[in-house]
Amino acid sequence: MTSRARFLLSMSVGLAVMMAITDARARSVQAGRGPREVLIIRTGEEPKGADVHLSAAGKARAKALADWIPATYGKPDALFASHASNKSQRTTETLGPIAAVLGLKVQDGFASEDYNKLAEKLLKGPEFVGKRILICWTKGNIAALATALGARKTPAWPDEQYDHVWRLRFGASGVTLDDMVQKLPSAGK
Repeated sequence: MTSRARFLLSMSVGLAVMMAITDARARSVQAGRGPREVLIIRTGEEPKGADVHLSAAGKARAKALADWIPATYGKPDALFASHASNKSQRTTETLGPIAAVLGLKVQDGFASEDYNKLAEKLLKGPEFVGKRILICWTKGNIAALATALGARKTPAWPDEQYDHVWRLRFGASGVTLDDMVQKLPSAGK
């Protein structure tokens, strides 16, 4: 077999695997075996420089989200954040206030690059069937996370934009993604 033929065969197999994964996710959603809704946010504002924590504006946003998320979407059943590291602890810090208000634990066992593992857990875990999940993830992997959860198209998320929520709703026709603006008068100032 020529190297071109091997390459084409490899590409065909890869495409077939990706289509099978997408079809399996769609069947899971259609069968009502996944979450009802996943809300994805990014961290609150970052300080200038190399600080791994939220800036004052980021802390204000996190505090405001603790009331705004439940008032706008309803109480989340579970909270997930990408694992804190020596580069950033902002995802867990962003969810800290809402976790305290709701009495929930922030589950942060997945590194930012492990979005496929988190998606699989949420889509297959019986404890998440019909639930509302709130996720705070690092900006660089948010689109990949939404895609892993079944979103077909993701909008651009500019670097300086902190005030959005991606709302993924799971239904018989698949996953819909709405890009919503947080309307937090006291956040980010």
